[in-house]
Amino acid sequence: MRIFSQILIFCISGLLLGSCYEDPECINLRNDFVGITFKKLFDRKVDTVGIVGIKVSGSDEVFYELVNAGGTIELPLNVNSATQSIDFDLLRGSFSMLLGYTSQPQFESKDCGPRFVLSGLKVLQHDYDSVNVISSVPVASGGGNNIDIYRCPITNNLKLAFRQLYADEKPNGVELKEKFYGMSMGYLPYIFYPNSEIGTAVLPINTESNSTSILIDSKENGISTLNVSYSRTPASLFDVCGSQNFINDIQVSGTSSYDIIKVQKDSITDPPTTNIALFRCPRTNLIELTLKNAPANGILIKKVSTGYSTELFYQDSLTSKLVLPLDPTQNTTAFTIESENFTRQISFGYIRNTKTFHDVCDQTLFSTVKVLSSDFTTPPIALNDSIQFPTVVNFEITND
Repeated sequence: MRIFSQILIFCISGLLLGSCYEDPECINLRNDFVGITFKKLFDRKVDTVGIVGIKVSGSDEVFYELVNAGGTIELPLNVNSATQSIDFDLLRGSFSMLLGYTSQPQFESKDCGPRFVLSGLKVLQHDYDSVNVISSVPVASGGGNNIDIYRCPITNNLKLAFRQLYADEKPNGVELKEKFYGMSMGYLPYIFYPNSEIGTAVLPINTESNSTSILIDSKENGISTLNVSYSRTPASLFDVCGSQNFINDIQVSGTSSYDIIKVQKDSITDPPTTNIALFRCPRTNLIELTLKNAPANGILIKKVSTGYSTELFYQDSLTSKLVLPLDPTQNTTAFTIESENFTRQISFGYIRNTKTFHDVCDQTLFSTVKVLSSDFTTPPIALNDSIQFPTVVNFEITND
């Protein structure tokens, strides 16, 4: 017994120094990990969980920091203890769990020395909706799952999708990744998606009311206010979850900078599917100019201005192309381009026609676009004389 204790002490010291278990065959003999899988009660399928970080007692290390977990995660168990606490910092909140187990030393071989055999794994305490121990024998690294953690259905996650329509007949367009200062809900003091560029948003509506006000602050298009109304149906799908309000009959109104707003699904699902789609009509007045021989990082443009609008474009920007709006009310548009080295004027003429897309998008179409005047020494080269969306290069400009 004394000899075994000495060997055990030697190997524990060796573990701290990186020996004893360095041999892969020895490492595979260890079973000092617990496998945990997050699941949904509704369908018993694996859940994708946003993890800020996980800590275990006896260690200062933060595990799974800032990741989305869509499968089994593994956490080390303390072989010198019979219990271990785990603190989960998740995007949806903070949770804790206390595990109990038996840890017994066992001499394996002369090469590997003693090891600890863990068994009898159980959950002593937790504050999740539901947990289930599916295997009481802790695992080796990569060895499988021990505990399923279940959550109740999330019944109030409303999903918004931002879409860009083209000058065609495709009704759903493409994803529009838009820049936002943030979004807020009338009943909560939080800002969601601050300073983000996103194409979809999931927001929690109020399950204690039949309506929720949503403010959307777009960096390019200003503020939109959506008034979302709905019906609530109480139901108890799982005893542990109690009675929950399920949302249906979603409707939307309000003032918006978006051209079309559609309810695509009038009930909330878990995981969320798009409930409300917000569309922007195609922008058919954007002319694209490429700056020939621009450095790799672009030319520093101080600003671009036009006579028909007070808006300034490309202020203090490095760019190798300019995408600028033509005046939809006139047959000509002039621009003044100011850089750190030059100031040039250029004007364009064109033919205008109107056409309606997607029933509500009344657009001006531009064709036979040509340069009427230019301060550039080298005449701009015409590459495409019609305006398209998404944009194509219409003219090539050389600064000389």
